[in-house]
Amino acid sequence: MEHFVAAQVNRQHDSQQGIVAETNQWTAPSPCFLKINIDGAISEAKESAGAGVVVRDWNGRFVAGHSRRIP
Repeated sequence: MEHFVAAQVNRQHDSQQGIVAETNQWTAPSPCFLKINIDGAISEAKESAGAGVVVRDWNGRFVAGHSRRIP
């Protein structure tokens, strides 16, 4: 559970401006483990979406990655 909590996005909202700023920081996995991060986005205007995955080791070194447009 602590990894889940550590990975959550910190949100700051300015109600007068209607702006939401999001910041997060990658946290390394335990030694000798890999961490897999995934994300996706949707554009209603372009009627398309995409997803990506990145795998890093406990030192933060890139191991593998992939992205794909979803029709």
